[in-house]
Amino acid sequence: TVQGSGASSPLVGQAVIVPGVITRVNNNGFYLQDATGDGNPATSDALFVFTGSTPYAAVAVGNAVQVSGTVAEFATGGSTVTQLTNVSAIVLTGTNQTIAPTPIVFPTANEGDLEKIEGMLVRIQGPFTIGQNAYQARYGQLSLAAGGRLENPTNRYRPGTPEIAALESSNARRRLILDDGSSLQNMSVMPYLGAGALPRAGDQLSGALIGVVDYGPRTQNATPGDYR
Repeated sequence: TVQGSGASSPLVGQAVIVPGVITRVNNNGFYLQDATGDGNPATSDALFVFTGSTPYAAVAVGNAVQVSGTVAEFATGGSTVTQLTNVSAIVLTGTNQTIAPTPIVFPTANEGDLEKIEGMLVRIQGPFTIGQNAYQARYGQLSLAAGGRLENPTNRYRPGTPEIAALESSNARRRLILDDGSSLQNMSVMPYLGAGALPRAGDQLSGALIGVVDYGPRTQNATPGDYR
C-alpha cells in the first residue's frame, strides 16, 4: 500500500505503521518486507526504513517488526526511492522469520521494471559479465550485465538511428550494479575478492545473485542512477 503502483508513493508525508520481516541491514537503515505480500505484481512488497545511525535492538535480519514512521521519497540518482523516515518506534513481534527470494526474469522486458520490486529480496539468474571494477574498492560496486558485456551503441551504429535506440534500451534492461549496501568509502577490506584476485572486466559470474533491489548513483556519476 505504501509503495503503490507508480514511481512514487501515494502516501508521501503520511504517518504509517508497517509490519514486516527484516531482510537486510545497512549502516543507515534496513529493508522490511511483507511476509505474505498482496499478490499484485505491480506493487512492491518491501520498503527501505531509514534510521541514520540510530541503533535499535530489534533490528536484525529475520526479525519481524512493526515500524512507525513517515512515508517519504528519497531523491537519488535522478529518481526517487520510497522509504520510511522519522522513525518513532520499532516493535519486535517475532524472530527467526524467513523471506523466500522472489525469482525475477532478467533482462527485464521494459526499462524501469525493477521499480515494481524495489526493496524486495530477489533471485536473479545468471550468467553475468563484469563491465568494470574501477569503483570496487571505493564504493563497493561492480557493474554487471546479463549475458555478455555491454557495447557503446555508437561503436556499432550511427547516432539517431533506430538501431541506436534499440541497443540503448537493451543495455539499460541488461545492466545491474552489484553494490555492497554500504555508504562507507575506501574500506580496508575490499568486497567481492575471489580466490585472492580482483574480478576483472570481462570475467563472468555464473549461478544466481540473491539480494535486495535498490536504486541509486552509478559509480562516480550522481545521475543517471541505476538499479542495484
